[in-house]
Amino acid sequence: MKHETNGDTSGNRTLGIDVSTQSISAVVVDPAASPAQVVAELSITYREDPRLNRFGIDHDSLLVPPRIAGEADQPPLMFLAGLEALFGDLAATGLDLGTIAAVSVSAQQHGHVYLNAAGTEALARLADGTAATGPDLTARFADAFAYGTAPIWQTADSQEAADEIRAAVGGTEAIVSVSGSDSPARFTGAVIRRTARRYPTAWAETTRVSLLSSFLSGVLTGTDCPIDWGNGAGMTLMDYRERKWSRELVEAVAADLPGGADALGRALPELASPVAPAGRIAAYFVARYGFSPECVVNAGSGDNPQSKVMIDGDLLSLGSSFVYMVDTGEPVVDLQGYANSMYDGLGRPFVFACRTNGAMVWDRMRTAAGADYARADAALAAATPGERVEIWQPYAESYPVAPPVPNAAAAGAS
Repeated sequence: MKHETNGDTSGNRTLGIDVSTQSISAVVVDPAASPAQVVAELSITYREDPRLNRFGIDHDSLLVPPRIAGEADQPPLMFLAGLEALFGDLAATGLDLGTIAAVSVSAQQHGHVYLNAAGTEALARLADGTAATGPDLTARFADAFAYGTAPIWQTADSQEAADEIRAAVGGTEAIVSVSGSDSPARFTGAVIRRTARRYPTAWAETTRVSLLSSFLSGVLTGTDCPIDWGNGAGMTLMDYRERKWSRELVEAVAADLPGGADALGRALPELASPVAPAGRIAAYFVARYGFSPECVVNAGSGDNPQSKVMIDGDLLSLGSSFVYMVDTGEPVVDLQGYANSMYDGLGRPFVFACRTNGAMVWDRMRTAAGADYARADAALAAATPGERVEIWQPYAESYPVAPPVPNAAAAGAS
């Protein structure tokens, strides 16, 4: 953790929040300093922190134990507890949260929640100053979710739904032309279709489907926050070039579901630029943590779009997944369906390719080999490039399409 420095405290600071698969993190920047200065940063891991690991996640996978193979859900209450922990820990360093003028959220792409009527009411009550000092977020949202958990990007049991959506639109070229992607199984639309079909009662109670980024920005403002274009492009529901919900895609996702396309359409919030203001920070956070009531929160975006903001050109991101992002300058699509077309956290178009065999797989391989980071890095440095290639692929891949490749030692270690 970095503590506050003796820089500018004029109220121009910005706070970035990242909700990842493994942790929730914050960085506070003072842009008025010359050069711009990091004032504070911290990261809280779900696995290790008792404030966050109490919501039923498995220690190794960080997921709620699946009821059916392929489910990959995390508890939304864990993310809300993470917000409280972040703000409390930042304040404990001596940082005056009242000097923060703007907040931007980044969250794992494709992850989403299903709010019920109590959930939409809970959001609105956060902006009510008379209730700002009442229960904490986890208590306020305890009954807010029609589907109790949040499906995330690792979902692997939605291929049938993804194939049905593609077929309904007319095949790969047709769906790529509209959505910018070839209906990947982990994209939100396929998971919505799977969830609504498997849990019809939960779907009937759903009043709003929000991506994690828009949900958390909505919590911070007490509003029904729009979904940004970058994250919206990862749903197989948005017309990529027009940046609006596609009736054709909505009908394909909702085909034969209760309520059909009209029900799904009502559950989707508006679309907006990732830098569009979601609103001023809710009275709850002003009263509890001392934020300025003038602090602005933007719509935010997914982790991949927000990562791309850092670079004008191409970017290779070696995170939980390995992602290659290519700047395109203007909206373009790959009609073969290998790459996915999106917008970054500033609204600029790019295409990306993603493999889930990323840092988490590296960590599991180190565990299997009994090697710590230092030993593993030393072995990698001593190896001749191309000397030996052995692939362990624990998940099915969509770029290019490839089945899992087993590794007995690693599977035993996990």
